[in-house]
Amino acid sequence: MKRLLLLCIYLTAFTLTEYAQEFDNISNVPPIKKGKIILIDGTMINFKKLSVSSDSVSFTGSQSVIYKYHQKDIYKLSKIGNYALAGALSGGIGGLIGAALGSSDWDNNPDLKDMKSTYIVGAALVSTLIGGIVGACIKKDKIVYKSSKPISFDPQFNFLDENKPVFLITCKININSK
Repeated sequence: MKRLLLLCIYLTAFTLTEYAQEFDNISNVPPIKKGKIILIDGTMINFKKLSVSSDSVSFTGSQSVIYKYHQKDIYKLSKIGNYALAGALSGGIGGLIGAALGSSDWDNNPDLKDMKSTYIVGAALVSTLIGGIVGACIKKDKIVYKSSKPISFDPQFNFLDENKPVFLITCKININSK
């Protein structure tokens, strides 16, 4: 039981430290496979294979066009994906533990004793599959870099109560800018 608790604590701590990184210097951003970039003027571009060299970013756009932007032109970088792996891991571990606990008293029953390992493996596989499918349906959008300009303008497009489209501009003033 202590090992299970330590494993849960370790996995939680690893997940929080792995996914909680946001960089304020673009040169520290690691390569990203898939994501989206928002420029200072509000343009959003979905990308693949982003790489950073000193203060510039180069990536391949959705139509296989290679773009290169300077740090001053970039407002936000986000890594996009889904939680399929996390869902499969948590479903598999949960199914394995649940099946092992649920079949713990099967040793006393001769009819069920031979089916115990098959039941545990089957339950773990089915739970892994279900967890992976559920995780794949949950999208993640993690901000990796966000500009800390003293003044920034963000365009937004929303619908109001009467389903009328409205274009809004948000002005942000960062008092603690460096």
